[in-house]
Amino acid sequence: MQIFADVLDRPVMASAETQATARGAALIALNALGVIPALDALPAALGETFFPDPARRAIYARAIERQVALYDQLVQPED
Repeated sequence: MQIFADVLDRPVMASAETQATARGAALIALNALGVIPALDALPAALGETFFPDPARRAIYARAIERQVALYDQLVQPED
């Protein structure tokens, strides 16, 4: 999660839901049956928030630039 926050340069909040997929499916079913008015009627439990680290962000930005340069060397556009 910290890597996501660093790369995206945005805070990332983890879900505290242990069975998020099953919960989502249940919410869709409850909504379709009219038991709940909307999917956001029962908010999910939230976990820890990870904040971007500017120093690590710079490291990842350089790594992305390096990856793009390597990719461009391997994949030449066809004329």
